[in-house]
Order: sequence, then structure tokens, then C-alpha cells
Amino acid sequence: MRRDKCPICKSKSKTIIKKIRLTIPEYFHLPDNYDVVVCEECGFCYAATKATLEDYDYYYTHCNSYSGMPTESAGKRKFNQRAVELVSFVDKDKMIMDIGCGKGNLMRLLREQGFRNVFGMDPSSDSVIQMQQEGFTVFKGSIFDEVRADLKGNFDCIFLFDVLEHLLYPDLAIEKVSGYLKEDGYLLISVPNYAALFENYTMLANQFNQEHINYFSVTSLDNLLQSKNFYRVDDENIRKQEIVDSAELLVVYRHCSEGILNKLNYPIKDEICKKSIETYIQRNNESEQEINNKLTQFDTDSVYVWGTGAYVMWLLSNTEMSNMNIEAFIDNNPVKVGKEFFGKPTINIEKISRDIPILICCMRYSQEIADQIKAAHLSNAYLIL
Repeated sequence: MRRDKCPICKSKSKTIIKKIRLTIPEYFHLPDNYDVVVCEECGFCYAATKATLEDYDYYYTHCNSYSGMPTESAGKRKFNQRAVELVSFVDKDKMIMDIGCGKGNLMRLLREQGFRNVFGMDPSSDSVIQMQQEGFTVFKGSIFDEVRADLKGNFDCIFLFDVLEHLLYPDLAIEKVSGYLKEDGYLLISVPNYAALFENYTMLANQFNQEHINYFSVTSLDNLLQSKNFYRVDDENIRKQEIVDSAELLVVYRHCSEGILNKLNYPIKDEICKKSIETYIQRNNESEQEINNKLTQFDTDSVYVWGTGAYVMWLLSNTEMSNMNIEAFIDNNPVKVGKEFFGKPTINIEKISRDIPILICCMRYSQEIADQIKAAHLSNAYLIL
């Protein structure tokens, strides 16, 4: 089943903003292109992808790389700490679940802060096993699975962090999540804020890739939750701690009966997100040309490519990198090392055997990788893309 209408208001009327092209490994079971579109009715921006729910289930079950590196950036930890502070009104003995827990950073922090009943759910066996080894109760499953009878209505608070932007049917996901919540339970949601994308200078593949297929603003997030009978918690202290105007949204919702909400002013049209995305894309078009200029001047027979993520997939599809002879891919993630990537081996830094240039293709840790090359006393020239 493919989605051919807006996940929020169900309208089929849409306008294309940008076609995204990626060189995708066959074992991902995902298409190599999709259109970023805007719903003409409610203004929600999303990917009009040909992928099915089964395709994404396979991808997140079999192609998981989130469990391999349990460390988190200082910025992400600070954000998670903000989220934990936000639920200070929840008693430490209450039942909490992190759906899409991945490598478990949020769960660890909750436990550190004294919450005694912290559970998790994730579709990846690697993630589940890792967290179970740390003493957590984690259930293996998709958010779209039928709600487990033994967990139905059990939880006082559910975290849904960095999940909704990945889901083909976010509306169905919210329905499933509500089944795990107690009648007066809280739902904390964090997603990238695409309304703030106009001031974001990361590469396009960081925002539009094989995983990010829903592009929320606080308006469209409210519209989605309101359509499923959730409302923003009307508490002054909570509202002050929410994040609604930065690169990441952090919002608290609570379920209510359909009669109370009465779909007031639903949906409110999002007038900002499309403009923000267009501004960001225009800036990235200029960056794409700069990258091609660098690669054209990079005269070499063979290269190592450091990176195996969405940025590399974008470079292979949109730049001169597709014409280069790649000796091997390099990655620090042990989950990826030892596997093939587009028919080439994925190695770690210890396995670099040839004195040929290295293209550093990492969206967040390029300078750290350059420092790692220097610390290893490698003579390889390198270029940060």
C-alpha cells in the first residue's frame, strides 16, 4: 500500500517542490527517488514516495545502523535532558515507554534521573538485544503492529522522539500509540522543525533522505495530533519548556475524547513550511555546484570514501563522484564495517592500506574524521566535502 494523499488531511491535491535522487543499495528495498510535495489543502509537506509500508518495515528491521554506536552528541544529550526536565511533573514510579528507542540514549537518561519503570520498543533486533543486555525491558516490534494486549493502556507517558518524520503513515502511528497510553496519559513528541529550515546550513541529504519523509512544523504537528484527538497540554510551566521555534520541535500532548476537541479550527493551514524548504533547497543547489567544482579538480585514479550514509548516496546520484573509482568505503560504525556497500568493502581506519586520497563525506563529524586521520599518522591526502 503506497501513500498517494496527505497523511494529515487526506487531500490528494499536491504541488511538487523538489525531486530527491539518491543512489540506494538494493538491499534497502527502497526507491531511489521521490518528490517532496506540499498539500494544497493543509500545507503539510511530505515525500510522495513509491515505497510501501512493507518496504519500510524491511528497511528498519534489517538495515538498522542505530545500535552500533551508543554515544550521542553533546547537543543531543542536552536536548534529551531538556525533555526529561519537561516531564518532571510525572512521578518517578509511573510507567514510561520510549517507542523507537534505537540505541537507548533517552532511556538511559531517564533511568539516570530516577525513573524506575522505563520500557522501550524498537523494530531492530540489534537495538532490542543491546538494551536488554543493559537491564531494560524492551519489546521488539513495529509501531504499526497491533497493540499488545498485555501493554494496552499501561503507560502514563510515552516518548516518540525522532520517529514521526520516518513513518509512511504517521496518522496510523498516532492511533497505535494512543492504545498504549492510559486515558489521561501524556505523549511527548520530538521531530525536526522544517519551518526553521530556512536558517539551516546542513547538506540536503541531512534533511531529505531515504528515512526522512515527513516535514513537520508545529502547525502541521498540531494538525496531525488534533486529528487523532490529542491536544497540546494547556499548562503555563509546560508551555514555557516546550521547543517550537528551533531546529527541533519538542511538544507535549494529552489524549481527550472526541467530543471535547470537536476538531476546533482543524486543520490550520501551514503557510510557512513550504517557503522555508524552498529557501533551504535554493541554497543547497548552490552548494551542489561548489561540490562538483571540487570533485572536478580532484585528479586521481582511485579514492577512499569515508562515509556510508545518506550524504554519500546523494553524492553518488547528484555529483561527479559517480564517475570515480572507489577503492573502499570507510566507516567508524562497527555495524557497517565488514559489509559491502555498492560492491566495495566497508573498512575501518586500521584497514587503510593504500596511499590514495580520502574523500570525507560526513555531514556532522568531518573535522573529527580529519583529526582522526592525522592522529593515525596517515600520509593520505584528504578532502572534506
